[in-house]
Amino acid sequence: MHFRISPMQPSADAVSTMRSMEDVVEAIALDSVLVKLLRSRLSPRPDAGRAQPFPASHVRPLLSERERAALDWADVLTFGEPADVLEAEYTRLRRHFDEDEISELTVAIVALNEWRRAALQLEPHMLL
Repeated sequence: MHFRISPMQPSADAVSTMRSMEDVVEAIALDSVLVKLLRSRLSPRPDAGRAQPFPASHVRPLLSERERAALDWADVLTFGEPADVLEAEYTRLRRHFDEDEISELTVAIVALNEWRRAALQLEPHMLL
C-alpha cells in the first residue's frame, strides 16, 4: 500500500487531535448500531473516492426511521445541501432526536468526515 505520507508521520499534536476526535465519537451516547452505520456511510471506499449516497435502496427499508433520519443528516452535512434542505432535514431529525443527541450526532458526523478526508489525502489509491 502506497501512502503519500505515513498516517503516523504528522506531529504528535496533530495525531493527538485526530485521536481525540475519535474519542468523542466513541464517547457519545448514541447507540452503537447507529455509530456503525455512520462509520460505514462516511468511510472512504476504493470504488468511490468520496462518500456516495447511502444506504442502497434495497437496504434502506431495513433501517428504522430514526436511522434513516440520522444518515440523511449525515448526507446533508457531508454534501453541503441548500438551506431549505438543511432546515427540512433538521425538522425531521427533531422528531427522532433531542437537542443533546443532535449535537452528538453532528459532532460524530464532523469527526468521521475529517477522518475520511484525511484518509483520502494520505492514501491516494483510494481514489482509483
